[in-house]
Amino acid sequence: MLDELIRINRETCNILWNLPDMDYGPTLDYPRLIIPSKRDKNKRISEQEARFVFCSILNNSDFFYSIETPTEKEYQISGKGMRSASTDLSIYEYRNGFRKLVNVEFKAHNPRFREIEKDVKKLVGEEITGNWFHLLKNVNSKTLMALFSKMEKALMMNYSNEISILFCFCVLDKKWACIKHFNWNGSEFPEDEKQEKYRAFVERFFRLDYFVRRGIIVVDENDWMIYSN
Repeated sequence: MLDELIRINRETCNILWNLPDMDYGPTLDYPRLIIPSKRDKNKRISEQEARFVFCSILNNSDFFYSIETPTEKEYQISGKGMRSASTDLSIYEYRNGFRKLVNVEFKAHNPRFREIEKDVKKLVGEEITGNWFHLLKNVNSKTLMALFSKMEKALMMNYSNEISILFCFCVLDKKWACIKHFNWNGSEFPEDEKQEKYRAFVERFFRLDYFVRRGIIVVDENDWMIYSN
């Protein structure tokens, strides 16, 4: 499933990079989605574009999906006690019944830490493979580091013995993306070493040495899969 998930994320990025906006004519037959303009004529980018494109790819696959899927567990999201939450999108296969394979969360721009932490909590807590798809209009040399710092902190706060999350950061204007699988298995370590090993694993995972000129130049990929158009 991981290879298919990587393919879906890559294809989502490729379609997003080629979506027409209000200043240009259509370039794709499918999906028939365009990027709208705000009153100041700048392009309006949100996580909804990513989710609709992602769904259009699933519509042409062997998988099934649900939107705003109620979580299996209860979470304390807003300080008002434990309650059920929802996942942006869930992917299923059908074999004598539907089986949930992946939970997907979509984000755009540079959200507050609290918004990131609550979705990381759900991806970890539901105990199946997660997918974090993050859409950015553009980046400078500090943008990804700022986001990665929030992701690190959120993951540090939400430990589990097994965590599997595919991360994808897609930059619209640069037509560039990086993808990497966070695959942690704490059962490999003695109980008294797990937290220390996990902290080192998280910190190492989010390293990506890059700078921005006209494009994004990666100096050290650190196992991130880099894609561009």
